[in-house]
Amino acid sequence: MKLTKFFTAACIVLALMTGCSDSFLDTELTGSTLSENQYQTLPEALDAHVRGLYGKMTMVSDHDLFGQKSIDIKSDMICGDIALTAINYGWFGSTASLNGTNSGGTDNNYIWNYYYQIIKNCNQLLKTALLANVDAPVTHNDSLIATYAGQAFAMRGYSYFILGTLYMPQYLEETALATADLPCVPIYTETSVGAQPQSSFRDVYAQAENDLVRAQSYLATFKRSSKTYIDLNVAKAMLAYVYLQRGSKASTPNDYDLAIELVDSIVANSECEILPLAQVTENGFNSIKSENWMWARDITTEMATGMASFFGQMDVHTYGYAFAGDIKAIDETLYGQIPATDERKKWFDTGRSLCPDKKFFDPKRGVKAADVDRQWLNDIVFLRIEEAYLIAAEAAWRNGDETTARKWLEPLLEQRDPTVAANVGTVDLRSQLEFNWRVELWGEGRGLTTWRRFGGTRTRGSNHFYFSGESITEIDPRVVFVIPSGEYTYNPYINQ
Repeated sequence: MKLTKFFTAACIVLALMTGCSDSFLDTELTGSTLSENQYQTLPEALDAHVRGLYGKMTMVSDHDLFGQKSIDIKSDMICGDIALTAINYGWFGSTASLNGTNSGGTDNNYIWNYYYQIIKNCNQLLKTALLANVDAPVTHNDSLIATYAGQAFAMRGYSYFILGTLYMPQYLEETALATADLPCVPIYTETSVGAQPQSSFRDVYAQAENDLVRAQSYLATFKRSSKTYIDLNVAKAMLAYVYLQRGSKASTPNDYDLAIELVDSIVANSECEILPLAQVTENGFNSIKSENWMWARDITTEMATGMASFFGQMDVHTYGYAFAGDIKAIDETLYGQIPATDERKKWFDTGRSLCPDKKFFDPKRGVKAADVDRQWLNDIVFLRIEEAYLIAAEAAWRNGDETTARKWLEPLLEQRDPTVAANVGTVDLRSQLEFNWRVELWGEGRGLTTWRRFGGTRTRGSNHFYFSGESITEIDPRVVFVIPSGEYTYNPYINQ
């Protein structure tokens, strides 16, 4: 379903929400009381507001700053899984050279502002949807309005999860994460408050957890018209990610048990299925109709952003930077770890710097300049069902239950590498789990968070323009985000 209705309204709403100040901390509102007439038109206004919220996910600031998918590329590039093989046009150069995470880094400022603008917009939406009572029970007399509140709680919780993970001050062992009092990022849950001090890592993750639990209650009966919207299963998958990344065993049930429970529910109730073996190199990861996509964006002509887009940067069959030579390829060292029996090895072109020739591609698969795609209408994915299986498998393994871990890993392996799947009972689970996160989700923004969980030294392959052959650990200051320097200007509670 092409989402063109209210598009103009969404852009206007978003501009009003994010364009009035140089700082996201400017929280002045244009009004806080709804008249009866305004209440009657509330669903339409909220619909435009939600569309504006999701519109932020594809909004362009520059050719390597185009919303969530640009952050996904940057995350995989920082951890080294994506190799920038050439830099003829300059885009993603700061990321690949590991200059983007420092206090003045462009990546750092963009990511910080991106998620806090989403949080601000969610707070505004919740204030409006719940008539200023964000603690109201789910028994709101308008289920449609409750649905919009569910979208906001989910997006806010997911944003705090990402911020908490990226700005975690140091790598912590599993049992320490839930009780970590180290300062992390500020928490904002209202539109009317000013600058806030840094909250602890523990509290940031608790906020993410609480928001995503609330989201589920509001989305319990929601039947979405498009995968653009977050539904109950997407909110559950987000929360399962929180539990996996936090990984505390301090309670019963522990985080890993909770993650597995959520995935059990997702698989039982979702219509999504793992991409079958026969389609691994034929799917192209370009259509919202893909049965393994849980949450995605249907790109229409009105939404197309040209070369400043995921396919414009990643696909050699789309007119853009990869086609012109600035290829984003799989790290050569990681590629070398993929067995010949694994169908995913065919995703990458050995004759073209290991570009993702058969993972992300326009359906026409044009090669010459006259034949490559110039419409930039391929859809983009934010969450796939395969991730749920990997979450459950890793959670079970970290809980010491290898039998259950293999049970969850095997269905994915059967559709990727039947040879390894046949021997799943003997594989080393740690290496298999880390490997499958890195390869299955390559280019989709999971590499850096995976590295945070597994840790260890990685040696970059020879196809990197920067740091070729260099060994880097997950606690190297160059791959750890710090609070951006611009924040010190607006927030007196944060000390440089």
